[in-house]
Amino acid sequence: MLFNSAIFVLLFIAVYSVYWFLPIRGKHYLIIVASLLFYSWYSVPFLILFLALIIVNYLVSLALLKKKSALLLSLTVGLDLAVLGFFKYFYLLAHTIGWALGIPYMEHLRANWEADYDIVIILP
Repeated sequence: MLFNSAIFVLLFIAVYSVYWFLPIRGKHYLIIVASLLFYSWYSVPFLILFLALIIVNYLVSLALLKKKSALLLSLTVGLDLAVLGFFKYFYLLAHTIGWALGIPYMEHLRANWEADYDIVIILP
């Protein structure tokens, strides 16, 4: 869900309005549920990956409470950074490799990702 879409604005207003009438604990649950809803609106498979990472990080944090392990912490942070890096740089890397090696599919992959999204920003 894009932040400048009508559905985001409507859901945000609804969540924001309900938020102020809930007790502290209810506010936390509302934010969690709303975040999952906003995230799933964009892509359910990405939501599953997101939830899997949350579960892994939670389980690792419980393990770290029992026994301190720099290796376990490093591996978990490395996993999180690897997932972040993949989603941030995959298309850039695919385009660069495709261009350098003359592989049209990889260039097309980048072009597909940069579809015709004409976003007009009016600045003062």
